[in-house]
Amino acid sequence: MDRKTIIISIVIIAIGVLLGSLGLAWINRAAPSVGSAGYSNAALISTTSLATIVAGDVGMLFATSTDRCSARVITVNNASGASINNGIMLTFGEYSSSSIPTGIVGHWQTASTTEVYDGGLFGCGAWKAFSKQDVTLTVSEF
Repeated sequence: MDRKTIIISIVIIAIGVLLGSLGLAWINRAAPSVGSAGYSNAALISTTSLATIVAGDVGMLFATSTDRCSARVITVNNASGASINNGIMLTFGEYSSSSIPTGIVGHWQTASTTEVYDGGLFGCGAWKAFSKQDVTLTVSEF
């Protein structure tokens, strides 16, 4: 073999190794997290906090911090002596006129319950809550 054939062979082998490596990297790439934990994928907790909604006021539960949450979990902690009707009205999002919860606008969550809201279904934007009575919530984002 002459020198030119050896150099061409080395270049062809190098290109093959590079394309093979890129192909394997593409096949084994992680799927982007755009909301929802995929099948058999774990979701790690990122934040947990307590929030208090004062009677008749709208409170911000989650600010628009990320568009890549897997889920959000809200627990309505029923105060002693409060009725089961001491729940909250939630709105998901920030860009529509219906994004401000009231006594009749929003998604109802009953007192003393914990609900998991899938990020792929409900989004990861700003969430607000309204209650007719003072209520304390535990909110978590995964």
